[in-house]
Amino acid sequence: MKLLAHLSFAAVALGLFASAFAANALRQMEKLGRGVIALKIDDHKTFVSWRVLGTDPEALAFNLYRASGSDAPVKLTQRWVFDSNNGTPGNDKYRGQGNHGLSVADVDGDGKDDIIYGACTIGSDGKGLYSTGLGHGDAMHVSVLDPSRPGLQIFDIHENPKHPHGVEMHDARTGEILWSQPGGTEPAPDVGRGLAADIDPRFPGYESWASGRGMNGYWNVKGEKVSDEKPRSCNFKIWWDGDFLCEILDSNRITKWNWLDGTETPLLVAEGCTSNNGTRSTPCLLADLFGDRREEVVLRTTDNKELRIFTTPIPTEHRGYTLMHDPVYRLSVAWQNSAYNQPTHTGFYLGAETKEFPRPNIVLVPSK
Repeated sequence: MKLLAHLSFAAVALGLFASAFAANALRQMEKLGRGVIALKIDDHKTFVSWRVLGTDPEALAFNLYRASGSDAPVKLTQRWVFDSNNGTPGNDKYRGQGNHGLSVADVDGDGKDDIIYGACTIGSDGKGLYSTGLGHGDAMHVSVLDPSRPGLQIFDIHENPKHPHGVEMHDARTGEILWSQPGGTEPAPDVGRGLAADIDPRFPGYESWASGRGMNGYWNVKGEKVSDEKPRSCNFKIWWDGDFLCEILDSNRITKWNWLDGTETPLLVAEGCTSNNGTRSTPCLLADLFGDRREEVVLRTTDNKELRIFTTPIPTEHRGYTLMHDPVYRLSVAWQNSAYNQPTHTGFYLGAETKEFPRPNIVLVPSK
């Protein structure tokens, strides 16, 4: 299937409700590169999102076409549109809640994927599931972060908040705030980046940390500060070495966090390669490409003439299904380069306490 270059979308499922302004006010300007994604769901469905620009007219609408071989383009039918500004009762509370990025997962267990868009989540039927009301942020992480709780959790950060929840973890199904930092009654400092990853085996679940004034050390999955030190980066994490802990990926370097002394041990320095997106220092792609349940990293060379794939040389005693068999992980590879790049995550708990992988719900079909 090929999506034409002029492909467009009737009223843009995600982009419209990112604006925090009323219909008759000047909307926030955005770069077209933020939030453009087309993802094949099955043989008959493709999810497409496209954030509109601040200079586009309010009544803007698009059409989406599919071209196959030499056949004439076919206009596709719109499934649904979510708009926080169209007068639908309750939708206004979703206004201004979107991140520069999204995640996709079945948060309510109905067998259909929902769209997690920062502080709000849109159900598979195009209706809002909830909005925390905590506003925009530049990074979030969706997975089984706390294995003691049912379902998925979301670690989210908030930019220039007017509330004390600079970083927080909430239930992916209900939006219930499980914990937040720094807390108190005063507005939190601006938090520009944050990461959730299992880097310390002394504490069950994922640790999390962030950049911003007063955001020192890292927290366990219950929101308790367990270290005064933290990794120097909170851009990307990666499963690289032989254990189930996460390593830190930043620019062209992979390091192992030493939780006892608060230092990092270099595992890879990709000489001759560099990262993308300025100080966000993200790779071209992070994914389990070769199927041994560890991840490969794709980087460009500094002269922009090559893409290079780096894979771990480290043996492991832990077997597991390829991560691409997990639908949440596979979707995270698909949306990874949409808007502000974020690292991959699984739909099951993968950390120091993991004993075995869940069996993928995959069956072989006979060839035609």
